[in-house]
Amino acid sequence: MSYIHQMATIDFDALRKYRVEILQKAMKEYGIDAYFVCYPGNVRYMTDYHMLPEVGMETAFGSILFQEGEPYLFPLSGDYAWIIERIGWISKDHIHPLRSSIGGIHASPEALDHFCKHLGQIFEREKIKEGKLAVDALNYVLWAELRKRFPKLEIVDHSLLLLRRQSRCEEELKIIKLSTAITNAAAAKAISMLKEGNRECDVAAEVGRFYYKENVDCVTWSPQILSGPNVAPYFRLTTDRILEYGDPWYFDIGAQFLGYCSTISLFGTIGKPSEKQREAYRALYDATQAALKVMVPGRTTAEVFEAADRVMQEYGYTKYVQEVPDIPFIPCISPIPPSLGWGGEGIGTMPHEPPNISGLSKEKPVKLVKNMVFRLHPNFFIPKVGGGRLKNMVIVRETGPEILTRTFDYGAEIFNYP
Repeated sequence: MSYIHQMATIDFDALRKYRVEILQKAMKEYGIDAYFVCYPGNVRYMTDYHMLPEVGMETAFGSILFQEGEPYLFPLSGDYAWIIERIGWISKDHIHPLRSSIGGIHASPEALDHFCKHLGQIFEREKIKEGKLAVDALNYVLWAELRKRFPKLEIVDHSLLLLRRQSRCEEELKIIKLSTAITNAAAAKAISMLKEGNRECDVAAEVGRFYYKENVDCVTWSPQILSGPNVAPYFRLTTDRILEYGDPWYFDIGAQFLGYCSTISLFGTIGKPSEKQREAYRALYDATQAALKVMVPGRTTAEVFEAADRVMQEYGYTKYVQEVPDIPFIPCISPIPPSLGWGGEGIGTMPHEPPNISGLSKEKPVKLVKNMVFRLHPNFFIPKVGGGRLKNMVIVRETGPEILTRTFDYGAEIFNYP
């Protein structure tokens, strides 16, 4: 696949400027004096800095933004020479390489001390002595160090700032569409491999190979290929199980391309679907269609959830939604509470972003606005039958939702519905 012509239409300078301006406008509105992020997707949004993902390094670097001016970047020292040469949109005096990671499993007291000294100098330069410091996620050690070093700063959650960036500009939508086109093709590759005699890991390997052949930034979901008894109860890990005739199967895949995530999931069977499997697909298809009908500006996440939930109840399938009791909702950490059933959420430079579509939406509904992008996925898993998610990438448009994924096209080929 070639994307050179589509990429030529993207104004990356305008995109970077837009993202900073959106954050700074929200900071002024909510009285946030400084905004520090260390999740890779949030650093990417703020600075366009991309680091190779590594287990244990999820909060190893960061960036900070104030109400005026360009952001400051705290990259890993190994990237410093490359950044100085290639990242021309951030001034050199705004780039402060870290001695070693400030989060994850590799954080050290020396690294935290080095970082806090730099941060103190930046606060002095920006004339910040007190006020509100919004953060996305901190390990306890870094949180305690910030509290000790900067006692006059109130550390607050960044959820309101994160929500404000959900109405995407056209440059973002161009990239999201490109990312989704790659994921659609990866899904076709997965379906072509879901044959009797192949192993789950064979399919996952081919999907991963396809993604990296298309030069994605990273795979955001380790290709999840499940079959037979691994589908229900839902088991998240791909195994070396050999696919057999009559097996239900389910896949959930996704990747990040040029900073923006995309995803798709679908279920089916090896061979001819049974009537129970066909009914399960019809229930999820009809529930998704009910949700899509209300995904227009001015409606709320609660209305989206309730529209689909009514259909699930009519089919009698809500009893199969996996319930996990007493799971607390933590903003930005657990965007979809598993104890509240199926749903959806925003998607952008991170695979999970607010607002969520779930049972919680009824308590805290969020109004939909033009150009929000969701991953919508009603789901249930039925032992000995299968099931899963029908996950679609959806843009909220004034004329009605724009569906980017080919989930329904692939599903119609398998289940002959609608």
